[in-house]
Amino acid sequence: MFQGGKPRTLNVSTATPKSGDVFAITGTYNFSGDREAPFTDGEAVQLSDGIQIKFNSASGAAMTATLKSDGSFTGISKYQGKDFPMVIAKGAVAASAGPAPDRAFADEDKDWGIAPSSTPQGPPHGKPTPMSIPGAKVIKTLALKSFLDANKQVVVVDVLNSSSGTRETIPGAHWMPGAGDGRFFNAEKSRLSKALEKVTGGDKNRPLVFLCISSQCWESYNACLHALEAGYKDVTWYRGGTNSWTAARQEMKAPEKFNW
Repeated sequence: MFQGGKPRTLNVSTATPKSGDVFAITGTYNFSGDREAPFTDGEAVQLSDGIQIKFNSASGAAMTATLKSDGSFTGISKYQGKDFPMVIAKGAVAASAGPAPDRAFADEDKDWGIAPSSTPQGPPHGKPTPMSIPGAKVIKTLALKSFLDANKQVVVVDVLNSSSGTRETIPGAHWMPGAGDGRFFNAEKSRLSKALEKVTGGDKNRPLVFLCISSQCWESYNACLHALEAGYKDVTWYRGGTNSWTAARQEMKAPEKFNW
């Protein structure tokens, strides 16, 4: 990448769907040969005549450039109140050598041949789960990490019903033990609906991600079905749970326990 005659290098490592033709991107941007510096708020948008990328550099410059069908890749860098023309040279944008977002950890993509169910199952522990879930999306570990980094509106709910009374999980997750029980009646449904209303701010279009311990537990699967029944529109099942998260060496923290 060239700006004002000084070469920079842009590395895009991941691209995660956000909505429609918009993708969240992560990576680095810095002077060529210097230490890599992560950029923030990265986004790629598919246009009718090309692809537009946006991101903020570590120094605070707001970058916008568009790749047109004729191969040109030009844009503007806004820095300290001034606009600087920006040109990305051919071959300057490339995927990093980092792990692929669809890489699997700890059996998160193991197929046991279990058919998907539209009704909660119980008892949920120690039972292999299906590969998909009606009405919800399924996400793997690295794709989830990118999703959480790119979208701060995502609400993560851990539903493992731990007998020890303690838990470590994805940083920022709300812990609602028992919310993935398969034997819900009207009282439990009402309580969970009120709890989800609190953590989402009453926005039923807000992204919800449910997890428990592994792909051999139905608690997070059941919780997704409960959320769908409660009217939530953007529900994702993290099938691998904390076993996959720790296998990928991701950060773990004690969660906020939500007594619902």
